[in-house]
Amino acid sequence: MVFVLAIGLFGVMVIRLYDLFSSLIVPIKFQNITSDILFILILVELFKLLIIYLREQRISVGVAVEVKIVSVLREIIIRGALEIPWHKIIYDDN
Repeated sequence: MVFVLAIGLFGVMVIRLYDLFSSLIVPIKFQNITSDILFILILVELFKLLIIYLREQRISVGVAVEVKIVSVLREIIIRGALEIPWHKIIYDDN
């Protein structure tokens, strides 16, 4: 199950990278490019978390915290710090 999840996560990363490079052809929108780059960083951190789990059979809390920090920063950059209610930043209830 974890192997299928890792392969699926890698496939999503490749698709998002292709979308990122194809969006560089049209007029560049800074917010969209930044959002895509941060989303790819989140996927890379999740992939790293899966690799650590496969090697050591444990979840790295440090990597999980990094994923959460990057995802909150992504939301703040996409929507702006003033538009996000404080409880959404703390609880991240998507």
